[in-house]
Amino acid sequence: MKIAFSPVFQDVFPFAAFVFFFLVLLAFEYLGTRKQRQALKIIAQQFWGSCSKVFVNCSFKGKFQGIALSIVYAPARKNSPAYLRIALEKDSRLKLRVYRESFISRAGKKMRLVREVEIFDGSFDKDFLIFSNDPGGTSMYLSSPDRKNAIKELFTRGFESLIIDGRKLLIQKTYSYKNDSLKDLSLQKVKEVLDLLFKLTAGI
Repeated sequence: MKIAFSPVFQDVFPFAAFVFFFLVLLAFEYLGTRKQRQALKIIAQQFWGSCSKVFVNCSFKGKFQGIALSIVYAPARKNSPAYLRIALEKDSRLKLRVYRESFISRAGKKMRLVREVEIFDGSFDKDFLIFSNDPGGTSMYLSSPDRKNAIKELFTRGFESLIIDGRKLLIQKTYSYKNDSLKDLSLQKVKEVLDLLFKLTAGI
């Protein structure tokens, strides 16, 4: 026997199916970041902050040493890996980007496609790729051994970029597996990273 559906049902069913599928995806994403969310709540209690109520990304805003602080953990998407982003908000005239040197960046420099700032520190220039709006100011800023050591330690901990954009200092790292981020979201690890990032707020 052939079952006939009403026109209203035929119109509503595709939309209802889409909504159901969307809600299932959100539920899986929420459950998939539950541990990261719990870790950020513990951090929020220590740094006078609060966690975002929007659960697409796990995020937190608070203060560290009197400076506005934000931490974002974003789960992996179809075309992008999971990442952790930590920022301290501070105005600066200096704008600076630091990345780890790679085979591609070295090739780009040899072909004169990449123009970086050199601070005339052999080991630091060899290991890091530096871009800035003020080469002289950058050389002065990175003449401090404490700042250079702080940058080295952040990259040793797996962070892939340091950006000072005139309004904030931001570091970011990506993850191949979602649970890799849990060790970085422990209270002790976050405190250690923030101490290093705070050292970089001086002199900008």
